[in-house]
Amino acid sequence: MKNLLSLGAMSFLIVMIATPLSATHDRAANETIQDRFVGAWRLTQLETEGPDGKIHRADSTGLLVFTRDGHISVQVMERNPPPQTTKQTSAPDQYSQGGYEASFGTYKLDESTHTFTYHVEGALVRTLVGRDLPRSFQLSGNQLIVKSTRPDEHWKATWEHYSIQESLDGKTIEWMEKVSDAQYGNSQPTSGGAMATTKEPSAAQKLFGDFDPKLAELTDNVLFGDVWERPGLAKRDRSLITVAALIALNRPDQLRHHLQRARDNGVTKAEVVEVITHMAFYSGWPSAVSAVAIAKEIFQ
Repeated sequence: MKNLLSLGAMSFLIVMIATPLSATHDRAANETIQDRFVGAWRLTQLETEGPDGKIHRADSTGLLVFTRDGHISVQVMERNPPPQTTKQTSAPDQYSQGGYEASFGTYKLDESTHTFTYHVEGALVRTLVGRDLPRSFQLSGNQLIVKSTRPDEHWKATWEHYSIQESLDGKTIEWMEKVSDAQYGNSQPTSGGAMATTKEPSAAQKLFGDFDPKLAELTDNVLFGDVWERPGLAKRDRSLITVAALIALNRPDQLRHHLQRARDNGVTKAEVVEVITHMAFYSGWPSAVSAVAIAKEIFQ
C-alpha cells in the first residue's frame, strides 16, 4: 500500500453494527438506512491491499461521526506508520500525513442505488478539499459493507456503533441531534463524558455492579470519570503507568482490560513489549512472562 488508506476511502469503508442502543421496537421497525448511519462509530477492523497485492489487516484506530443533518467527520490513526520519506508523489490517493488522516464535510445518501457521496469541506491534506468522493455500500443483516467505486481500490473496514440516546422532556433525543439549552442543562452526565439516561452499563457495572454497586459507581465516576480525565497526564501515559503497575502486582484480569485500553489510547505493541521487558527486572520474571501471554492476545 503506497500510503495509509485514503481519507476519502476511510470515511466510507464501513461495516456498521447498526442496532440503536436504546431504540424502541416501533422505531426499529421503521428505521431507514439514514437512521442507521447517524451517530458515532469506533474503528474495530480495517483491511487494505498491501504492496504485495494481498489484503492485510491494518493496525489502526479511528472515530467516525455521521449527523442526521448530513455532516460527517472522520479521524484515523495508524499505530505503527512506516518511516517518513522525502519522495514526492502525485498519486490521487495521497490522503495521509505521518500515518494520520482527518477530514470533515457533508454526505448525501442514495438508498435506491446503495451509494453515498462525501463532499470534503476540510482535511489534513489540503488537496482533498472540495472533492466529491462517491462510495458504494451493501447491507447484510446488521452490517453495512462499503467499498470504493474505483476498481483500483481494494479495502474494507468495520466500525462499531456507540452513539447514544436519552429521554428528555418525554422525547427521545439522539446524540448529535439538536436540543434546546433547557434540555441540555437537564441532562445528567455519565462517567464517559456523554449524557444519556439509557446508556449501556459500564464494564464495572456489568462485572460487579449487582454485587457491589457503590464500588462500581466509584470506579465509573471517580477513577475513570475524574482521575483518568485529569489534564496533568495524557491518557496514553496513564495507560503505560497502569500497565506497568498491574504487571508488578501480577493482576492478569485487570491487565487484560488495561492493555486493550492502552491500545485504544495509542500505546503501540513495541512500547508494551519494552514495558514488559523493563518490568521483568523490577517486578520479577514470572510476572513479566505472564504479561507477555496476555499482551499477545491483545496485540496479535
